[in-house]
Amino acid sequence: MPRLKYVGPSSADDSDVVNRLQANTLLNAATVNRSATTAAIETAAGLKASKKFVDDSDAAFATADYYQTQDLLNVPISAVGIPNGVASLVSGKVPLTQLPSLGEGYLRGPFGPTSVSIVTNATTTKVKVAEFAIGVQNLVFHPLAYASVAVDTTPGGRPILEMRISNGPAAYEAQTLIAQGIGRPIHVGRQVVAVTPASEIAGATNPATGTTTPAPWGMTTNIVVSLYVYSSSSTPVSVAASSVISAAVYLMRMQS
Repeated sequence: MPRLKYVGPSSADDSDVVNRLQANTLLNAATVNRSATTAAIETAAGLKASKKFVDDSDAAFATADYYQTQDLLNVPISAVGIPNGVASLVSGKVPLTQLPSLGEGYLRGPFGPTSVSIVTNATTTKVKVAEFAIGVQNLVFHPLAYASVAVDTTPGGRPILEMRISNGPAAYEAQTLIAQGIGRPIHVGRQVVAVTPASEIAGATNPATGTTTPAPWGMTTNIVVSLYVYSSSSTPVSVAASSVISAAVYLMRMQS
């Protein structure tokens, strides 16, 4: 088969036209030849991570959405050290200026009696010894009441004292028991009876009386607490003037 004729531009010299073999020979003979260039590229590429390796490694990192969601849980700097925010820390401690006074916001009181009465020869009928007209307070609360009362008794009469609360003035039966004290049954003369809360937890049952304290009292309650005395029998008991040694009502703040 005859060789194909050269159909390119006319050459000025016979050496201007070479065949493929001659061209490859010339390239390989150069200082930077094709084989060296190919080997250099393969060596450089071998030091790089593959796409699969990059994809697998990238999958181990959290996404941008995750970081944005977590950032929303952070406390803003503007909320540090301000009311209804969060306390700041100085050397790992909350500054005293950001702490309430001891007891502030938890108990209100004490509220003392606004009137006291002398009781003579009370039997099983409940007779009011003192009244605490506290009025409306701007908090939801549970009442805590205490008293120490000197009662004159004779054998057979056992003094019982009760503190009861109501929304405004009310009869004994319409009031709720919040504190109670029971004296000794066999005693001649004067004895001091301590009155303590019937229950300190709203909704709990007092095992001594079987009564249950009410849910927290609301802000619109016109608070009136009454202290009663009576005898466990027909043998009378009496409370003389100035016999209410101490008496106080506290309002314990509850969640509204």
